[in-house]
Amino acid sequence: MVTPEQNTLPQLVVLEDHTDLREEMLDYLTSRGYAVWGVGSAEALYKQLLHKPMDILLADLCLPGEDGLEVIEHIRALKRCGIIAVTARGAREERLEGMAKGADYYMVKPVDLAELEANIQALWRNLIGKSEPGAGSAVPWRLTGQGELYSSQGQRCRLSEQERQVLEELMKNPGQIVSKHALHEVLFPHAKTLDTHRVDVVVSRLRRRLRNEQIELPLRVVFGKGLAFHHDEE
Repeated sequence: MVTPEQNTLPQLVVLEDHTDLREEMLDYLTSRGYAVWGVGSAEALYKQLLHKPMDILLADLCLPGEDGLEVIEHIRALKRCGIIAVTARGAREERLEGMAKGADYYMVKPVDLAELEANIQALWRNLIGKSEPGAGSAVPWRLTGQGELYSSQGQRCRLSEQERQVLEELMKNPGQIVSKHALHEVLFPHAKTLDTHRVDVVVSRLRRRLRNEQIELPLRVVFGKGLAFHHDEE
């Protein structure tokens, strides 16, 4: 159960039936200072939860017995906690289903453990922020290599590859102006001629996609110079 007093590290649970991978994740997270325990099946998870705490669940989807998606849906309805799906299922439809079932983040194996920890930290800050009356979000804007954008308010949106590329370039140096020429080179590295209108089209499409998801992108256009991402703007 997440409470405002839990402002240090979360209690983690690794649900993974592959023993070697489970142990690798447990060893890494323990070395990083987390309290963490692991199980290999949904049945074992439910038994352990009767007397062990859990703030964030790291759940594989391909499990013996009850499927990982069913576990996520059950845990989401049962208690307030964070859920990160860690799975080999990488198809778009599978990712969307995982998020619909209740996963906060969806990571496809093989997973970079440092990125997994970054997701854990961001999710924990979001959970703590939401549990404190009147508290604002302390979660920074974040963009994964797979094109998932997380806003400072915890909103989530899946971007196209070009949208991800342009936003990644802008987010590398928050507050600094990036020229459209530089963005054009990132988006169209093999183009023989410079056409910044193509950059405008991608940026317009990005903004429209985020508006449709009720996400206000802190992006400023500086006439004649380029664009700048201001992460501290709401």
